[in-house]
Amino acid sequence: MKKFMMYNITFSVLFLITIYFISEVYWTHYDYEKKKYYYYNKLLEDSVNTVVLGSSHTKFGIILSNFEMNLAKDSQNFYYDLKLLEKYRGKIRKKALIILPISIQSFYNSKNKEIDNGYINILRKENIKNINIINYILKGKFSIFFPPTNFFRLFSSINDKINKFYYYPPNLEENIRKIESVETVESHLGIKKTLERNYLFKNAEQDFINLLNYIEDNNWRYVLITTPFSYLYNENIEKYQPGAFKERIYDNIKEVEKKLNKKFVYLDYSHDERFENHLEYFFDDDHLNEKGAKYFTEILLEDLKKLGYEFE
Repeated sequence: MKKFMMYNITFSVLFLITIYFISEVYWTHYDYEKKKYYYYNKLLEDSVNTVVLGSSHTKFGIILSNFEMNLAKDSQNFYYDLKLLEKYRGKIRKKALIILPISIQSFYNSKNKEIDNGYINILRKENIKNINIINYILKGKFSIFFPPTNFFRLFSSINDKINKFYYYPPNLEENIRKIESVETVESHLGIKKTLERNYLFKNAEQDFINLLNYIEDNNWRYVLITTPFSYLYNENIEKYQPGAFKERIYDNIKEVEKKLNKKFVYLDYSHDERFENHLEYFFDDDHLNEKGAKYFTEILLEDLKKLGYEFE
């Protein structure tokens, strides 16, 4: 009986250790959503000149060199922009440029817990909202088995040829994009409350101010931008909430400028003619594909140089 118990205990310990190390390998090398942060962890101190923040619009829409940081993440808000800057503060040089995107939903946080769970293995527990210690450990240290569905995702991820950080989904047919655009817009405007992520109430202004204060305290420069959107997205936004760009972006920027008594550098590409009617640059209605991202990055860097920002 004792031998049997010892065998079970030994097997259980070895099993947990194995799962721990497989999970570690998975998120550092095969989890396309998180492995870039593992790479950034290894960058030298004071080595980064340019940092991109924001959500999927800049995650997919801006392609920098391997020695810069694109900290954008799906549905990322100002709060997590700040926490990521705090995490990588030592890697970022003084006078570095922080590219800070503003979109329709930026000032209207979603309270979806899956957004918070996405920062496990990226941020420390105390910096993640709505997470308990048990979930933090299980989803972090034993991620391939918690939740159990992750075990099946492991194999599909390893065999997946699409690296979501460097490559982008193929273009969708225009009629499919039109249908999907309605759902996207309803979510971003908070119209359909049953959607997984909706942005109905303005609740992120103070997070934005905290982020700006932290950037300035560290002597970093910053530029606000809005990435290009297709005519499908822009027309549906205007259809469901006339004047939404003014109300949800431009007026909020002006309001913070007034509160802080300063004028921001803001580059608005939301209706840029070089992109808006060219669906070949998008993989859906509001996200640039690889071709569009390369083109937009060239334009953005050139515009920044004209404003006096230098890049190595």
